[in-house]
Amino acid sequence: MSKIRLFGTSSGYVEIAPAAAASNNTLTAPSTVGEIIAKDAAGAIGITSMKASNVNVGAAVTISESGIEATGVGITCANINGNQLGGRRNFFINGAMQVHQRGSDITASGTYGMDRWWLAHNGTTTMARDTTVPSGEGFDYSIKLSNISGGDAAIGQPIELISAGKQGGLASGKKITFSFYAKCDSGTDGITVICNFREGKYSSTNQVSFTGSGSGVTLTTTWTRHIVTMTIPTCHSGSTMAAFELNGISGTSYFTGFQVEIGNQATPFEHLSFAEELRLCQRYFYKYTLTTCGLFISTPSSGYAYGYLRFPVPMRASPTTILRDDNGNDGAVTMHGAAHNIAATASAQNTNGVQRILKSSGTFTEGANRPIVAGIASADAEL
Repeated sequence: MSKIRLFGTSSGYVEIAPAAAASNNTLTAPSTVGEIIAKDAAGAIGITSMKASNVNVGAAVTISESGIEATGVGITCANINGNQLGGRRNFFINGAMQVHQRGSDITASGTYGMDRWWLAHNGTTTMARDTTVPSGEGFDYSIKLSNISGGDAAIGQPIELISAGKQGGLASGKKITFSFYAKCDSGTDGITVICNFREGKYSSTNQVSFTGSGSGVTLTTTWTRHIVTMTIPTCHSGSTMAAFELNGISGTSYFTGFQVEIGNQATPFEHLSFAEELRLCQRYFYKYTLTTCGLFISTPSSGYAYGYLRFPVPMRASPTTILRDDNGNDGAVTMHGAAHNIAATASAQNTNGVQRILKSSGTFTEGANRPIVAGIASADAEL
């Protein structure tokens, strides 16, 4: 039997012999310090395959089946599969339905239910927040669509297109990946994932619709994460929003964990705290709380009262604002020490708050110069 002996080590030599059996292909190095090295013409060491319980790289890094352990050094990785590792990845707001400021079910087509999510249909449909969720994924709520008749239903969320920041990443030719969890109550339900670039929620101006690989999705009675990858088209110049939609929903169904991210990989859902999600939602819609009241001062000869009510965060645009008096009456204010339910509207406001209110008829003559208490029932700056 031919053997190979490698000399030159302090312990003598290493002997390599043909394997005794097909499964015996182990090469044993000397028990003391020694090396077996194979280099190419450029001096690089190549290993085609290797199996070991762990591998030491220098004195600080150990690679094992449990992971990579680095002592006293950093591990630098700019991206995985072309996608960023740090920062917010998800273009959607309230993708897990944590925030529900409106607090009620909706049935009207073209209206918002859970913050940032709208409903559209051609017959009848009910959108509600539900606690039916996929197990073990960290979700508490889902969108439930039920009572669908007279035509299919759709849900979606508009995303602002701005010149810088995350939304500025929706450039022509880029891959974008849409993912969500869904199930239906019975049978199966075939739906379509679509993205529209356009100037408004239902506007056809500058509208460009596109779908991608896997855009036809079938819901079953088992929670499933669906993933659709799209290529952003080149002809959406002038559009101010991108609306991602699920169309053709015909049976009682549940949806949660919505995520849209740049690239062709769907990463795990990006869970945010309730506080983070609420502030993101309040840029578009804000619901009154008992602590949000302000004092305004009227003049005897004017229907105006001047003061300030600040929104919790700057809103997307100057909103449609409904006032509320200190008895909870909407569209009204309270004259301190005099009358509740004085009909009034916000007449001067911007993205930061209300600066002036107007009595709907007549003037604030009752108790001239008395303070007026006004709160905000709601402020709506949705797309």
